[in-house]
Amino acid sequence: MSTMSIVGLEQAINQCKRLHPPVDYVLTPELRMLATLWGDMIYRHIETIELDALPAELKSLVERWHLGIACDVCQ
Repeated sequence: MSTMSIVGLEQAINQCKRLHPPVDYVLTPELRMLATLWGDMIYRHIETIELDALPAELKSLVERWHLGIACDVCQ
């Protein structure tokens, strides 16, 4: 199974935020999904997640942003 650390997720969030910054303090839908996952990891004290355990849409989103591939939905 493929895993991602919270540091890797933070890098994905920062990449997304740089390319699609919040407007009037409102996060884009994809940035909100990434931030929600990050917040859950913080709350539950989880340092690494199994990507295969995530819903398919969230897994794909995490992988795209972590690899630095700009998303087409978050425009």
